[in-house]
Amino acid sequence: MKKEAFDKIIDLDIESLNEVSFKEALEYYLTLKDSKLKHDFFDKYIIAIKKYLPKILSKVEEYPVTNSYEKNVYKIDSLLFYTYTLYGDMYFNLFKKETLEGIDKSIYFKCLERYHFLVNNDLIDDKVLVENLNIYNKEKEIKDKYSNVDKKMLEEAYNVYFTLDNYSLKEEYYDRKKSFVKKYGIDYDVFKDFVRAYAFLYLNISLEEVNQRIRSIDANCSRLSNFINLDNCISNILYSNDLNDIKSIVLKNHITPYEASQIINNYRSFIYSSEEKENIMKKVNMAVSSLLEEHKYVHYSIALSKLEKTNDKEEIKLIVKNNNDLLANVNIKRFLSIYRITLSMEEKEQLQKSLLAKIHMIKNDIKASNKKKTIVDAYEKINFNILLNPDVKTIEEFCEIMNITKNEFYAAFECLESLDEDMYLKIKDKINNLKKQRYAILSNKVNTIVDNIINGIKVSDDEVRPFEILDYFLATKLDFNDFIDIYLKINPKASKEQLRSIKIFFAKNKLTTKIKTSTELSGSTVFMINDMPYEVSNDEKRDTINYLKSNNIPLYTKVYKQALRRHINGNLIEDGKVNNKH
Repeated sequence: MKKEAFDKIIDLDIESLNEVSFKEALEYYLTLKDSKLKHDFFDKYIIAIKKYLPKILSKVEEYPVTNSYEKNVYKIDSLLFYTYTLYGDMYFNLFKKETLEGIDKSIYFKCLERYHFLVNNDLIDDKVLVENLNIYNKEKEIKDKYSNVDKKMLEEAYNVYFTLDNYSLKEEYYDRKKSFVKKYGIDYDVFKDFVRAYAFLYLNISLEEVNQRIRSIDANCSRLSNFINLDNCISNILYSNDLNDIKSIVLKNHITPYEASQIINNYRSFIYSSEEKENIMKKVNMAVSSLLEEHKYVHYSIALSKLEKTNDKEEIKLIVKNNNDLLANVNIKRFLSIYRITLSMEEKEQLQKSLLAKIHMIKNDIKASNKKKTIVDAYEKINFNILLNPDVKTIEEFCEIMNITKNEFYAAFECLESLDEDMYLKIKDKINNLKKQRYAILSNKVNTIVDNIINGIKVSDDEVRPFEILDYFLATKLDFNDFIDIYLKINPKASKEQLRSIKIFFAKNKLTTKIKTSTELSGSTVFMINDMPYEVSNDEKRDTINYLKSNNIPLYTKVYKQALRRHINGNLIEDGKVNNKH
């Protein structure tokens, strides 16, 4: 549809045009790259407007200067706005009905204002187009005005505007901007246009992006919206004599001496006496100086700027240690996008890598140091002689006696090698012996389980019952795959029939769903016991669930149902121990 409207303008097909056509044709025009086609449209659009406009003007008795929301007036206003934004001042006169000579342009400025600001917002459905037209118009203005301006002067403006080392150097930054404006005898709006022109003409940065950069750095240089909070901070500093308290206020609220002086001079010049002002600034300067000595900074950009400029490991360590919260990756990205705007993408990537490398280096050192301290602490509270006692059968048992974790034990054991080699060798032998004993016990258990899988469990001289998945979890907590691997290592010559029996057992007992305790206790469960229906009580369910949990048996549905049936028959719990009868 947009291409169709565009073609109608190019062909000056006035009869088939409407107000929407002019809008859609403009939207298509703004996407074009072909400069010849764009030039053709630029010439034809104004002709089409001139020919189309009388159709609407004839429906309006008198084109109003005051506010009006009459439908046809609104249509004229929208076309007027599109055309003015596209062509600028040169085509104002085209909208005058009676004459094109000697008109008062203020009439048409009022029409623009009515459309842009005063018309009912519900009528406006072209906000994006209006924004894009404004950008297009500004880009055109920059090309026309600044293409022949000295490139070095534009580059200087760009570097002055965007070279703010960090948050604390705003005073120096403002002075540089003042000097530039004074040097070239321009106002701040022209200064910003110099910045836009260099970015747009020589760095291929879109006007939209450079405007966003300008807004970002302006926002970071102004905190007047936070004035009330800052003013309270200044007041608290005045009435406090505790340096640590003042340092806390300065750190928490990112207050620099320059900012404190601005608040006092701009907003409290008639409230505080000269003595009070001097006292506040003395305290702020003292707090900031003390923080700097400790390598603590009031803003992430200061910390990152300091980190960027040093390769001294001890200094880096102090910066990272004392400013850990400020050195998050999100702040590094902000630092690059706001305070290092003049760097190329490649330079930003290199700086980001450098900053992260320094941070990670120190964090790894701190982590290693903490680990070493943990090892030493664990070593100092462990009596390894107890482990050598024959009565201690497992590492777990020793850890329980010492009230430590297995990780702490093995960390201290590593430390032992360098501190007491003789004890280290004794403990190493004990660990190896325990592993051999454990493996022997495990091997025996695995073989017993396989025998039970194949032959069943003997209940009495003349009764054998099948081995169930509940029996498996009561005997071992090994994963099925681990169990098979161990069995194959123990029995490399196991028969096909044995292996087949094992695989069939695990295939039949594939576990997928677990019970939900709350659902189970709120629902009804009925078993056939001795050919009679039996409704299981909540107490029986609760006893079974607690028994499985206390034995670290997973609450899979199949396992739970087997345990529940055994419990009903009185064959699950006997003096707190498993009963292997039916």
